Amino acid sequence: MKRLATALVTSLITISSVSAGPGTVTAVNDDNADLYVSVWDLNTADQKQIWDRQRLNDSKQLPLTVEIDGNGQARIKWTSVRTAPSDKPKTKDGIAVNENDNFYVDTRQ
Repeated sequence: MKRLATALVTSLITISSVSAGPGTVTAVNDDNADLYVSVWDLNTADQKQIWDRQRLNDSKQLPLTVEIDGNGQARIKWTSVRTAPSDKPKTKDGIAVNENDNFYVDTRQ
């Protein structure tokens, strides 16, 4: 009986552990204007650029596929700039985002 209980606990731990691989996070426009957003996946060896000036309209959201680490998190860098002439772009680097969660982009400094 003890062996069966040990085997069940081991199986549950294996099933519940997070595996690395592709996953989805969602970019949400948290500005009051349309934005161009660039995103880099910092979990890839070459820190692959996923979006290059992807248009994200005011109050809209778009999912993107990223690499998820063993902790269930994506590590990203993003830059946003308004589609209309604006001030400097805003950049956030090294942001940790849980798989299937949102991250919010804006241009507020």
